[in-house]
Amino acid sequence: MNNAYYLLNLNTHDNNFIEIPRKKKKFYNFFANHSKQVAQFVKKDKLDISNEDDLVRILAYYFSLQK
Repeated sequence: MNNAYYLLNLNTHDNNFIEIPRKKKKFYNFFANHSKQVAQFVKKDKLDISNEDDLVRILAYYFSLQK
């Protein structure tokens, strides 16, 4: 069974949740302007986008790019 993961969308007034896509292409597109950087990070560190611990590392990396 695959788990679904969600992020809180802080860009809206009603704090909607956004489901993180499970398919690779949609997953990388989820990161918009940083999709290539995130894909390279995942490949370099041999991360699995369906693994919860790896997903946390990927999101931490993505948010570090936002600074």
